[in-house]
Amino acid sequence: MSTEKPVAEEPRRPIGTVKTVAVGAAKKAAKKAMEAPKPVAEPPPPPPPVEETKGRRCDSALTKQDLAEMLEFKFKLDPDTAGWIVQSILDKMLDSLKKGWHIEFRDFGVFEVIERSSRLGRNPRKPAETVIIPPRRTVRFKPGKMMKTLVSKQRPDAQPAP
Repeated sequence: MSTEKPVAEEPRRPIGTVKTVAVGAAKKAAKKAMEAPKPVAEPPPPPPPVEETKGRRCDSALTKQDLAEMLEFKFKLDPDTAGWIVQSILDKMLDSLKKGWHIEFRDFGVFEVIERSSRLGRNPRKPAETVIIPPRRTVRFKPGKMMKTLVSKQRPDAQPAP
């Protein structure tokens, strides 16, 4: 016979459970941390400035690249994925308009396809000559109520009319 004492085995835990051990000071510190008021989350920093590309960009236009960069920053996407998302949305909008459907964004506005009938026009190079302009389909955008109100508000840096 052996004189060794039998070692008590630890009871088995189900897979995926974690054994936690907190004693004395560590337990008190953890409790204090949970009771302490949590700091208010700061808003995320503004998106990085958009670099000029080939001198064609201006500060007063929002481009597909700007939208992709906003998605990339806000949702931490890689540039290719963000660009693909923007392009996919625009492609779906274009497909819908090709089918003659209208696209409605509440408070923003409505894109709709309208049929323009044929009409008489003038040749700009020969004003005396009349030309028949054939019928065609075109897209019209009607701004929503909220967009109208926001856009029509006077800019703070604008000077009042004399």
